[in-house]
Amino acid sequence: MKINSREELLSEIAQALQWQFQEADAYYCIDITKQEIFLVTEYDCGADEEELPADGDVVFVIEPLETWEKVDMMKDFACEQSRDNATKLLEALQWRHFFGRFKDVAASIGVLDNWYKYEEARFNLLAEQWLKDKGIDFINDKITASRHGSIYEAPSND
Repeated sequence: MKINSREELLSEIAQALQWQFQEADAYYCIDITKQEIFLVTEYDCGADEEELPADGDVVFVIEPLETWEKVDMMKDFACEQSRDNATKLLEALQWRHFFGRFKDVAASIGVLDNWYKYEEARFNLLAEQWLKDKGIDFINDKITASRHGSIYEAPSND
């Protein structure tokens, strides 16, 4: 996806950090050279060459948050609620399928919209920090990088 503004860049980075893939070999990258963010999967070995980075492109891999980091975010939100609501939310994290259970409990106690706003704000902050850590910004209508990106390696055809 071609990036056209800093807000769009932040939004895409936040989504990439949040995204949970079924496959271990799937992740987002940002190609500074082509000014776009793209998804790489284990099935890209047969992709059209124009879709993948070329040799010499400056590419950064965007690693999604680990499950425990997302759980910590949910715990932080829970701890900002009333004592009764916090207890219910924290208990939801003890069950199987706790992501869904947490949202069900948040809905039942009337804080689901607050959770979504909290989650979005946290991921936006994480996206800002990611950009800062990588030396990436959106200046003069383009994505810039003050440091060289990581090496992109196409998935093998094994």
